[in-house]
Amino acid sequence: MAPGHGDDELRGRLQCISLACCPPFEALSYEWGDGEKTHSITLGAGVSTRITRCLHRALRDLRHEVGGSRALWADGICINQDDLEERQKQVAMMGHIYRQAARVVTYIGPETDGSSSALSFARYLIAYSHFQRRNRVRGSQSQEVANFGLPTRDDIRWEALQSLFLRGWVCRRDPPPFGRVIPTKKQQAGRCWCAQEFLVNKSLIMMCGRLEIPDWEMIPDVVRLVFNRALPAFILPDHSKDPYSIRECLTAIARLRRFIQTERALSLFALLRMLHPLRATDPRDKVYSVVGLALDNHEIGIPIDYGCTPEQLYISVAKRLVATDVGLEILYSNIPKKAFDLPSWVPDWSTWMFGTHGTHLRAGYGASGNRGADLRLRGNTLDISGSLVDRLARLSDNIGKYYVMVTELHSISRRRPWLEEQLEAVQQLHPYPDGSEPRDVLWRSLIGNIDFNQKPASNGYRHLFDAHLRLAEDSSEMAKDEAREFCDATRRRSRYRRLASTGLGYFGAVPQGAEVGDWVCLLHGGSHLYVVRQNAGEFTYIGPAYIHGLMHGEALRLPGYKERTISIT
Repeated sequence: MAPGHGDDELRGRLQCISLACCPPFEALSYEWGDGEKTHSITLGAGVSTRITRCLHRALRDLRHEVGGSRALWADGICINQDDLEERQKQVAMMGHIYRQAARVVTYIGPETDGSSSALSFARYLIAYSHFQRRNRVRGSQSQEVANFGLPTRDDIRWEALQSLFLRGWVCRRDPPPFGRVIPTKKQQAGRCWCAQEFLVNKSLIMMCGRLEIPDWEMIPDVVRLVFNRALPAFILPDHSKDPYSIRECLTAIARLRRFIQTERALSLFALLRMLHPLRATDPRDKVYSVVGLALDNHEIGIPIDYGCTPEQLYISVAKRLVATDVGLEILYSNIPKKAFDLPSWVPDWSTWMFGTHGTHLRAGYGASGNRGADLRLRGNTLDISGSLVDRLARLSDNIGKYYVMVTELHSISRRRPWLEEQLEAVQQLHPYPDGSEPRDVLWRSLIGNIDFNQKPASNGYRHLFDAHLRLAEDSSEMAKDEAREFCDATRRRSRYRRLASTGLGYFGAVPQGAEVGDWVCLLHGGSHLYVVRQNAGEFTYIGPAYIHGLMHGEALRLPGYKERTISIT
């Protein structure tokens, strides 16, 4: 890349090298944008190549203003995106390219919308949270931030910080897909190839305009601190401004980078789950972008082949995972809708909804006791040993809609009568099969018996439940903060669940797609209970469930327990 200044024409030369003996170079990660090639760069004597606006802007800021040239690798120039054969070969090499680079530069866009002050403010917020933790100061999230050493909410730096969070560098669009795949608008928001770009090289920096930011994890760290309630929730843009949950993508990538950089190799299934929030224009890239990083890559043996359909690829991946030690973990996905026609037990990696991952965490459950998994494939059917436990007899509406907001009067006025209605439903089951008090059954079901920190809930959490049940607009700041913690825990676990009563008098939380008459089943080797829908002699998988009093092997001792094969199609 030749030096230049300001609006000077972009110039450089394209050099073909071998990774086995290449000179030092930097690999570029940048936002793809809409993919329209509206700009150009001159490579060699009069040879002009069309590039996207985002790449043009990145190269303009990265080139040296004076002095020598800068050796860069950028996929928009170094890969012929219109040549299927070349792209397949280059995709297989992506991990090697980014690993071999002397440094990876993540370009997050120009210096606009107060980005410089936002970056300085982000550093301050991280230092502030560390000070709070060292001194064991816990501020109320509802209280005025100025009381805790933070600027008031009308400070322009808060808005600048939100603009920084909404930049698309972590969820940019990928190159257009090959074959018959027609991406949906939602899929077009994706950026799964950053798995290669951000993870494999230890020397990673961020650039905003011409400003270098050595601490690459600074922006994801602010998001993580908000998620962990160490910083106020209003820092992050709300869902109307962040429909693709860039916040979740940021934390997923940062968490995975820490794993990779500490040389803790991960399986393909673990990588797919951790990077599920990231989307891709071509849904096949949800697998191809991470398969080269997987510990079990050679064992599973997924070839990069854009000739297969996403359905064929996802089914093949699921079958190969089942053949390894994944077992019942394959029943990971309970996304309400799938983008492709897949067997119900096969995860659709192209579809993700904010917050769905929380349902699947084991968090100390042991519904099948010490019974090991016994499953086998029969074509596209998964046969699993287990037992049908109970049928769903009553369902509430969706839990999540009552927990979108916490302290607003409208939300309180809707949530309280709904909670009283659910408590009455539990009281009708009294005495509860395991002797639990109705109030305890209700609050433990709302959060899946898991607290905000993803640990088994202690009896003290009942106090937080009571605080959120009694919440009023004029409640104390302490009461509002206690209510917020319970609401946050409920959202994490039950955003897409419904409360349910069963025919045997049990109560719990089940997937929002469940219907009255569906079965709660126990699957040997599973930590959860699961909801399935019977169709003749086979079943459709609906998702994992929490049934109070049956999450630690108790179902194995029920009078009606009878082992059978549950065939999921």
